Amino acid sequence: MRPGKKRVPQLDEKRRLKVASAIADYGVEDCKSAINGCALSEFHMGRNKFKKRYDDLELILRDQDHIERFLAISETTVEEGSW
Repeated sequence: MRPGKKRVPQLDEKRRLKVASAIADYGVEDCKSAINGCALSEFHMGRNKFKKRYDDLELILRDQDHIERFLAISETTVEEGSW
């Protein structure tokens, strides 16, 4: 989500387990949709009072609440025709 970024986070064992767990629960397409939902969130993309991005893969796939929140953003945006 950060084109041209010099430091690319590594897919370490902790992240790998988080991704594998999310895929087992939701499938690849829903996980990708959740990531897209995060990318569509103004707040998570840094348009907040701290000017900080909250787009880490561990955050997006942290638990069912996070995945479903980002899925809802993605689905709402697609339904509205903005995506």
